[in-house]
Amino acid sequence: MATKLTADNISSEAYAIAISGNDVYIVGHINNLATYWKNGNAVTLPNTPTYGGHGKAIAINGADVYIAGYARNERITGYGTAYWKNEILNTVETIVTPSAYAIAAAIAINGNDIHIIDNLYNSTTQKNTPRYWKNGVVTNLSDGSFTATATSLSVVNNDVYISGYQNNANGISVATIWKNGVASKLSTSSNPTLIMAMVVK
Repeated sequence: MATKLTADNISSEAYAIAISGNDVYIVGHINNLATYWKNGNAVTLPNTPTYGGHGKAIAINGADVYIAGYARNERITGYGTAYWKNEILNTVETIVTPSAYAIAAAIAINGNDIHIIDNLYNSTTQKNTPRYWKNGVVTNLSDGSFTATATSLSVVNNDVYISGYQNNANGISVATIWKNGVASKLSTSSNPTLIMAMVVK
């Protein structure tokens, strides 16, 4: 049975869910304000009511709640990747041009390290560049020649696995896994393939 988190007349979306003990966390937005729900109770994330933002991914580490997404710059229409730790905003990157924007796709916590993947879109070239952030240091996962997208993230035994897809020279998407930054294509099909989520054990 479906459970509605907001009334029918309120614009809202939910993007990700996490379970910790008996608590259910869901992350998304209400009226373009980054929001998470804990056991059905909505919490608007601080520093977004003025400029707006979305929560896109969530990770629970002990008593700490991490949410990744994007926050708008107060002066321009562009927006950049951000994360919240226990409702405190941390801006990973401020986009300084309205022709580009970045949105986090996933977040993972390993010890004291914060891992985030996002996708930087350039409206001039109309291409996505998937990126991996570790403690605020960014690594591009493609050279930008063809559009590519990162979709999910897992950190196991200090190895970082990222799933997604890359377009080939013919513009066909190819399912791809990056392990520690090295890409491996999972398909040779002439039909489009992609990965939306993965589990690493």
